[in-house]
Amino acid sequence: MSSKAVLGESHPDTLGLLTNLSAVLKDQGRLDEAESLAREAVGRCRDVLSERHPDSLIAISNLAQILLARGKCYEAEPLVILDLRLSKQAFGTEHPNSLISQGNLAQLLMQQGEHEQAQQVLREQLSSSRRVLGDRHPHTVGSLSNLAYLLHAGGKHDEAEPLLREEVASTSAALGVRHPETVTAVRRLAEGLEKRGMLDEALSVCCANLGPLHPRSLALFDKLARQSRTEDDEAPHSQPAACAAAREATGSYSA
Repeated sequence: MSSKAVLGESHPDTLGLLTNLSAVLKDQGRLDEAESLAREAVGRCRDVLSERHPDSLIAISNLAQILLARGKCYEAEPLVILDLRLSKQAFGTEHPNSLISQGNLAQLLMQQGEHEQAQQVLREQLSSSRRVLGDRHPHTVGSLSNLAYLLHAGGKHDEAEPLLREEVASTSAALGVRHPETVTAVRRLAEGLEKRGMLDEALSVCCANLGPLHPRSLALFDKLARQSRTEDDEAPHSQPAACAAAREATGSYSA
């Protein structure tokens, strides 16, 4: 028997289940259904519990995240600002709920093209998340990933590199080396190294994390080989040890 049938539509447990179900649907990519349930949860929480109740703030934050995921930043904006202000008042600045709300603000700024402001928010969030939650907590890694992405997209590859290396280590440990988030982090790190002229290191990163026969590794291997031939036909370029399998797969380094 459902919580709604046993406890009633307005019971706090029923409202919490509405929010939780909405969050699950969001994670499954079923954003239409998730938004509908999230709006219902926010409306009922406001009526029954008041807007400042912790459960209401969680529901508001969840709805804001769904709207942002759907690209509805103008609808999300007042919810994000309200949630952040009330969460800091209710929980304190460094409470996990407040850090999530701060992350919502960063996402909003990113969607609005305010990248410098988003970077500032993410720096603050990452610092607090490290201190409160630890380096490997999913919220910390999420902040790290978003900041690394902005720095990488903005051409700040020197600053992005240590964050991307940390992201690769964290996501591969938590999700595995083949997970899409890990692969994306590896690709960004390799791209940043390549743009700085560090092809050897970019290739080593791809070989170590994606495997020497991964298409990205083989593409870098080929580019490095062509660059070596162009620069000096007589002097062979040094090759990362991680790419022995790639040499075998492609015949020879100078072929």
